[in-house]
Amino acid sequence: MIDYKYNEEALINELQEYVDGTYEQHYSQNKFQATEFIIDGGHGEGFALGNILKYSQRYGKKAGKNRNDLLKVLHYALIALHVHDKEHAAVDTTDWDHAPEYSMNPVPEWYDDEPKVNQVLIQKCADPMKWYADKVGKVVDVIGEEATEFKARDNGGYINFISKDDAIRV
Repeated sequence: MIDYKYNEEALINELQEYVDGTYEQHYSQNKFQATEFIIDGGHGEGFALGNILKYSQRYGKKAGKNRNDLLKVLHYALIALHVHDKEHAAVDTTDWDHAPEYSMNPVPEWYDDEPKVNQVLIQKCADPMKWYADKVGKVVDVIGEEATEFKARDNGGYINFISKDDAIRV
């Protein structure tokens, strides 16, 4: 057993209880939490890091030295780690049960024994407001796939989507 110097075991248990309690609050009673939509929209990293800054700055000011502000910092740090792992982790092709969720399918349809870069060719884009409107005729790396869209990184590094009607695999 580890002889923790800073009460880490008890503090981790307290953090676990705090996080568990957030799932019982009114804004998480629906099927999806707002945070899920923010992450799916490609803004999870900024959202989590922004909240870490917010609650770090608030500690000692609003409601004094409120321990809950520090617990919120830790909770948003866990969310930031989740987003990081989801967006940046390499896919372990030997263990699909524990691989990051890049697709609704456990094994992406593009996977075979040969490593490949997953790319699509943007063939068209009728909406000039879409992030890939200026990429018609260009090949774009994709990091995943949904039922009707490819998941890719836009110019700013954010995760964004390409309609399957507008692109084909290459």
